[in-house]
Amino acid sequence: MEKTDTPGHIAVIENCTMSAVGLQHLFAMPMLSHYRLHLFSQFESF
Repeated sequence: MEKTDTPGHIAVIENCTMSAVGLQHLFAMPMLSHYRLHLFSQFESF
């Protein structure tokens, strides 16, 4: 498997604020630091 220093990008469309906050805290964990989380509340803003 190829290893790279560039972060992976994950886009999530979630209109529930509490779910979005939970996802932010989940991806703030050190073992997931190689991912960059992008949260959108509506599909149109994606």
